[in-house]
Amino acid sequence: MGRRRLVRPRHLADLFMALTYAGADVVGTTAEFFYLEPLEATIRRTTFASGASYPSEVHADHVAGGTIMVSRSKFHDIGGYPALPRAVDLEFLKAAKSADARIYRTHGLGYVLRRGLSGEHTWQLPLAHFLKVAANQWRGFRPSLLMEAA
Repeated sequence: MGRRRLVRPRHLADLFMALTYAGADVVGTTAEFFYLEPLEATIRRTTFASGASYPSEVHADHVAGGTIMVSRSKFHDIGGYPALPRAVDLEFLKAAKSADARIYRTHGLGYVLRRGLSGEHTWQLPLAHFLKVAANQWRGFRPSLLMEAA
């Protein structure tokens, strides 16, 4: 269990609203905040390693796999998740795009992806990658106050 997701209490409501206001078939957030457990550090990523930006509140080809929301009927129309050992969410999003589904990426403020050592993940990247793309870095686990229950 190397990758656990932490979400704020209204995360699902935010995604559901985005389905409506964006007119989308599939919604999700950016993977903007990461807790690097072995390093005991929280980072914020705003760009890819290439330097390309990772904007939110846009129609896009990609959302964080752990945040995908889609209606059951659209999920079945797309073909569901493929039976693969890795990149299941990526392949689902490719299939959604091929099926002309509209994908919308909302803000990543209420989602923290927890990373362990890279061998424990389907998304095989070393921890050094996340440090390289970090726009901000904090010691310890530092979720947003938005993550706190009221």
